[in-house]
Amino acid sequence: LPLNRAWSVDMRSTKPKPLRPSLLYFAYVVQIAFVYIVTGIAKYKQAAWRDGRGVGYALWLQQFTTWFGDLVGSLPMPMLTGINTGVLAVEIVLPLFLFLPWRVTELRNICIVTMVSFHLFVLVTLKVGLFSIISIVAWLPLLPASFWDWIGSRLQGGLRDSFLMEGQAA
Repeated sequence: LPLNRAWSVDMRSTKPKPLRPSLLYFAYVVQIAFVYIVTGIAKYKQAAWRDGRGVGYALWLQQFTTWFGDLVGSLPMPMLTGINTGVLAVEIVLPLFLFLPWRVTELRNICIVTMVSFHLFVLVTLKVGLFSIISIVAWLPLLPASFWDWIGSRLQGGLRDSFLMEGQAA
């Protein structure tokens, strides 16, 4: 963030300016973190989630589960309790890593990989529409600039090569 500095059409014609921290970026990080923290706390307030049965209950409602969710829901209760604890930890504790002032890139990458994995798990176990996909996309702007530079070089090279190949075929 701000993505318009690197990925907008009008910035292609100007020299890129160095990025500096902004209030907008901080607000975006706070919003992402609070979505998970508030959701995790709301789950924790329910006795079933505190007792370790929340995931099991969610996966036993077969109208909301996929075939893989049915399979995961049939796991022994101690395994479901472990998954339940993991879900609460991921939602309540992990977003706090976004605010730690040291090893920012490493901790942020851990958060992103964990959260994307979490949402992929939700995607393959529960029928929640576009929720998981939207949540995964929301994490993408938090990827480090080096990742976006790498993607940009791959896209630029790939597009250039595809145009050259088309020109040679003609």
